[in-house]
Amino acid sequence: SSSDENILIIKTFLYKLKRLKQLKLDFDNSDDLEKTINSFKPPIFWKDKIVLKEQIKIWNLIDIQELIKNVNETEFLIKKNPQISSQLLNNMILEQINTQT
Repeated sequence: SSSDENILIIKTFLYKLKRLKQLKLDFDNSDDLEKTINSFKPPIFWKDKIVLKEQIKIWNLIDIQELIKNVNETEFLIKKNPQISSQLLNNMILEQINTQT
């Protein structure tokens, strides 16, 4: 994959992580998961709701923020070193898998 494709993947990760962070904050304030997800703007696609419910239950806010930081750092490295962008992206994903297991 090209550097541009890898940046697109990173941007998608960031978007989803920031959405998860906001949902987690909203859920922590309301304690009603269904209401939190259904009232979120922009609306969440129905197929994503099941996955998001599980993610909200599993992830804590500190871990989400740390992952956002790591993804941002990876984006910077990809932009700085486009010739090894695939390797950088793969390394970031593998590191996250290793820390979660």
